[in-house]
Amino acid sequence: MKYFIQIFGCQMNYSDAERFAAKLEEIGYQKASDGKKADLIVLITCSVRKSAEDRVYGAINNYRKKKLYPKLKKIILSGCMALRPEVVKKNDKADIFMDIRDLNRLPELLNTKIEQPKNQFESYFFIKPKYQSKFSAYVPIMTGCNNFCAYCVVPYVRGREESRQPEKIIAEVKDLLKNDYKEIFLLGQNVNSYSPKPKIQSSKLIKDFPDLLEQIAKLPGGFWIRFLTSHPKDLSDKLIKVIAKYNKITKYINLAVQSG
Repeated sequence: MKYFIQIFGCQMNYSDAERFAAKLEEIGYQKASDGKKADLIVLITCSVRKSAEDRVYGAINNYRKKKLYPKLKKIILSGCMALRPEVVKKNDKADIFMDIRDLNRLPELLNTKIEQPKNQFESYFFIKPKYQSKFSAYVPIMTGCNNFCAYCVVPYVRGREESRQPEKIIAEVKDLLKNDYKEIFLLGQNVNSYSPKPKIQSSKLIKDFPDLLEQIAKLPGGFWIRFLTSHPKDLSDKLIKVIAKYNKITKYINLAVQSG
């Protein structure tokens, strides 16, 4: 069985796709060079612009053309569009609508028997990604957003903020550096509000995003650190001082003027 992943939208979706690919290969799927050779097609979707949504609808309709895609058996819709009721209702040609946090349920959804971890949020991040580059890597540090800006759909499709344990993030970065990666992207819908829960926070040094950024910058080796996306209201003086202090942190801040 072969799979093909089509990605719409931001770097977070590319990161999600790397974990999706890893999970599929764990249960026996192989990557297809294009959709026409795939038994399973996964669409990692975006809701930031209507044009992106229209492209998803167009892609699904195209993939269901049997003459063009004779091997196709199932289409999975994931990403920001997947759990919106109006999208589910409209997309009768997709087979599975899937929250990326439920990635460890994939074998169950595809009728493949494999034992499932209990903690779905943590286990999603525990999946080692199938990195698409040998130079640059995406490392998600949190997901969701609590801001509910009037113009933005992200909190509704990604949920409330949840942060990864700092030790897990640093371990992932260390592993990448051991494999000679030179560019590390720390990802989240709002990385500035990174805040690990006290009950799981074993590191007293890391209480917020500037702390995490500083600890990663102190790791040995020659590499760059980038991060996105940032919400202006959470851009603290502490964060600015950490950025200024370490040459490894690129002097570039991605502030979303408008989303969704």
